[in-house]
Amino acid sequence: MIQASDIHFHYPRTRFELVVDSLKIEAGEKVAFVGASGSGKTTLVSLLAGIFLPQKGKICFLDQTLTDMTDSQRRQLRLEKMGFIFQEFELVEYLRALDNILLPYQLNSSLVLDKTVRERAHELMKEMGLGDKTRSFPGELSQGEKQRVAIGRALVHEPTVLVADEPTGNLDPVATKDILKLLFTYLEMQKASLLMVTHDHSLLTYFDRVIDLQDFGREKQ
Repeated sequence: MIQASDIHFHYPRTRFELVVDSLKIEAGEKVAFVGASGSGKTTLVSLLAGIFLPQKGKICFLDQTLTDMTDSQRRQLRLEKMGFIFQEFELVEYLRALDNILLPYQLNSSLVLDKTVRERAHELMKEMGLGDKTRSFPGELSQGEKQRVAIGRALVHEPTVLVADEPTGNLDPVATKDILKLLFTYLEMQKASLLMVTHDHSLLTYFDRVIDLQDFGREKQ
């Protein structure tokens, strides 16, 4: 699904460098990224998703080389093939919950918003306990409800890869288990891969593989 080789990345005016000799993510694989704050978890996931480009190295997604593509080509690929759950939700405040979930269909003209999609969005909201919140604005939702809307938005267009940055960080333990069950059921149905950044080590048993960022970070020479 994703393959990275000989990756070197650093932010300007910092001495920290992320170095990945080789990394492969298989189709349908669930991978957790752990490590201390500032170790590069979100940075590595952003590289694998083509949001950032390394100063050196090659990253491939399926049969396409992300590091050879333009910004617009990578953006289009993400809109079509990837779903994102952001730590800060990134909901549009003037859109109702249902419309926030359907937002990928407004951003990407290649996605067709039809009756089936709307039914899928409604079903996602019910499965996440948001069936009575379809017309609520983000400002009317709790932190946990906002997180679940963000998760629904990431799943609604049936992506090949789901990229999640602390997706359960604002949920209680019971809601966390329910959301993970929903995520993993989707992943199994679609044979989709999951790249998830987490600080919660109690969740690691759910994953096929755990990648510790202490293996990749170092002081830039």
